[in-house]
Amino acid sequence: MERTISVLGSTGSIGTQTLDIAERNGYKISALSANKNITLLEQQIRKFHPHIAAVSDEAAGKQLKTAVGDTGTHVIYGADAAVFAAAEPGAGTVVNAIVGIAGLKPTIAAIESGKDIALANKETLVTAGALVKRAVALKNVRLLPVDSEHSAIFQCLQGVPKGALKRILLTASGGPFFGKSTGELSKMTPKEALRHPNWSMGAKITIDSATLMNKGLEVIEAVHLFDVLPDDITVVVHRQSIVHSAVELADGAVDGDGRGRRGDCPAGNARHASADTVCADLSRADGLSGGKTRSFQGWDNDIRKTGYRYLCLPACLYRGDKAGWTEACRRKRRKRGGCKAFS
Repeated sequence: MERTISVLGSTGSIGTQTLDIAERNGYKISALSANKNITLLEQQIRKFHPHIAAVSDEAAGKQLKTAVGDTGTHVIYGADAAVFAAAEPGAGTVVNAIVGIAGLKPTIAAIESGKDIALANKETLVTAGALVKRAVALKNVRLLPVDSEHSAIFQCLQGVPKGALKRILLTASGGPFFGKSTGELSKMTPKEALRHPNWSMGAKITIDSATLMNKGLEVIEAVHLFDVLPDDITVVVHRQSIVHSAVELADGAVDGDGRGRRGDCPAGNARHASADTVCADLSRADGLSGGKTRSFQGWDNDIRKTGYRYLCLPACLYRGDKAGWTEACRRKRRKRGGCKAFS
């Protein structure tokens, strides 16, 4: 059966990986969207022949419209262009890889159009998780996680009966700040802060990883995606980034998704929600330790050693209610300004 999808944020890392998967699996592309990288977007248009291409930047959109005038793709542009692309009727699934709060309105538009959502946009659930979940239930569509950690949890929960989950183990690399003393941190340069131990990512997400702000947002996401409480989620530092996340069941068994550092798996799994999970028995959660290739420890272990605190993560963990999460959003906004000043 031929599948048709739309990819929002198609010129970013998740977007390009998704299109690679679509090409390998013979999917058709109904709509693409980008902010202003029209050079890559034009290449994608000529390769995948979408019905619609949306560009948020108006000036860039006008240039693209002229550049692809010889194709059958209709170019739209402006602040709400991605919203129209999300509702394009040809697709059954919309992959939302737009960065930031700009991803919220297209998510709602896609859901209200009766489409399944493969979501790689953290801010959508952090700022409006309850609203999105209500819309998903009302329209009877699926909300599928694309981020590696949540995709891992999603896969490991397939077939797990209700009430059998004890807790979610959300893994974090610890970023470039992990293990540093207060004195060492005070001397770190932007270049050192952007040197992630395992991944090559954009500056914003790398700094979010360094401060564990990113992990705090992922806790909030997991609460909405899996209908759990913050107290049901344990953040563990796994420096090797081999196990993307794990779940502990009531009988003591722990299943973890151990894909290793393969970025295209979560995007593929979001399109194949019934795919078999690649789970490994990691023994009991309290015994996640040691080994030359896999080590696990609490994220706050550093506090006792160095006195340094990851202040962003506790801000997100603090109370599983709107007041606590509003503070987390405010902290993220302040930190965005701090990132610019730091660099």
